Amino acid sequence: YHNPCSFLPMKENFRDAKTLQPVLLPKGEFRQFFLTAHVTKDVPAGLYKGAVEMADAKGAKLGAVPVALRVLDFVLPQPKDYSGKKDYLTASYSYISFDLIMQENGGDAALARKQLKAVLKDQVDHNQLMHMVRGSVDSEGYFTAKTMLEVGMRKDVQIGGASPGGAGEEGIAAGKRQADYWDRVIGHHNIYIAYGDEPGSWWLKQTRPVYEAAQKAGFKFFIAGGDSVFNKAGYIYDWHNVAKDPVNDSSTRLWNQLDRAHVAWYANHHVGPENPAFNRRQYGLGPYLAGFGCNYN
Repeated sequence: YHNPCSFLPMKENFRDAKTLQPVLLPKGEFRQFFLTAHVTKDVPAGLYKGAVEMADAKGAKLGAVPVALRVLDFVLPQPKDYSGKKDYLTASYSYISFDLIMQENGGDAALARKQLKAVLKDQVDHNQLMHMVRGSVDSEGYFTAKTMLEVGMRKDVQIGGASPGGAGEEGIAAGKRQADYWDRVIGHHNIYIAYGDEPGSWWLKQTRPVYEAAQKAGFKFFIAGGDSVFNKAGYIYDWHNVAKDPVNDSSTRLWNQLDRAHVAWYANHHVGPENPAFNRRQYGLGPYLAGFGCNYN
């Protein structure tokens, strides 16, 4: 259960104003505004110039901020990791799911469906094309996965939505039943199963047969943790999230020797300062040059 605070954006009567509202600008205090330009494919290449004007409450002009936007004559491909071999994946740890949204909006299922779709669409608009399915092979997992496809998220890979079925032949059979289900729902079972969290060495050793059974059924595995994951089960994992700074390459140098797993980072600067340049480096060139293969903060 996600305990909501006094800020309740999922309540039905919570909505943005239809127009930009006035804001106070006290002397010596900082205010930040984000301007997002959506460039469609039919916009001709070139340099477009304009300005953002500011006025006081009576309409008198206070100043203007010049804006220039260069539209290039090509579409950027999806990014690769530093090796150039694997897609650079981008997602986020989040508590955004149909069930949790419904808890925060007062139990309105119809509203929760609209809200989840809007949240996922916003992620796509900002080039985040993967989202963790917190439900499993159930109605919530089904709805979330189908909604992800509707809003334009990736159609060839998914995080979550499946669970290991145990070890041995029984585990393989359970995994294949889940694989058949997701093949029907989303057209593939290229799914990273999230199983365990920041475990110790003993747990990793004991659960190897569980990983192997699910992988024989066609699934992949994801886990967060430290270097013990590499030492005890690095040959099994397909995605590893490490709690380190995104420019710290000590873990990527280990994992990239195997040329197998996507390595992500988390637990560093969850929100961060109001500094777009810093955030772009943290989620862009910093982890890319440090050898990470995905963002999953």
